[in-house]
Amino acid sequence: MISFSRHYISYVDFEGHFTTQCCYINSIFTLLKIKEYDE
Repeated sequence: MISFSRHYISYVDFEGHFTTQCCYINSIFTLLKIKEYDE
């Protein structure tokens, strides 16, 4: 599950940890997960 805000991207990673990152992407897996849920 991914939610978007003005400056942060929040998501639950594959191990189930809740993570909030600054809006730039530093992970291919994160990028793919965002694309998957971005409609």
